[in-house]
Amino acid sequence: MAKYKCKICGNDGHLFYPYCLNHMPNKKQETINDTSEIEFNNESNICYVCGEEAKNGKQCKTCYYETIDYMDSIDKNRKATEIRDYYYNLKQNIYRIKSINNKISNCNKLIALALLCRNIH
Repeated sequence: MAKYKCKICGNDGHLFYPYCLNHMPNKKQETINDTSEIEFNNESNICYVCGEEAKNGKQCKTCYYETIDYMDSIDKNRKATEIRDYYYNLKQNIYRIKSINNKISNCNKLIALALLCRNIH
């Protein structure tokens, strides 16, 4: 019942660590080739939020404009901790929502909050 695959040998890893028992971090003797880096280029031209076609970026026009509109409505004088708390509460609520349209809208709100924090704080 391993949750991870070992980063070094590819065998079943530990339940909480991405290494098998032979390659735990205190026994590092081999180099780790981690090829699971996050790609920031959108080569697939698909919106990350709704899956529609996104010709010019990571979001389709509808999701992008919804994100921008929500960014403009957020109070920019809030503390970073308040925005962070709102972000994590919203993230948890997305898991409980059953309507896909509401999930998409809340994902756009998450992106707006993250961009706002990056730009201001």
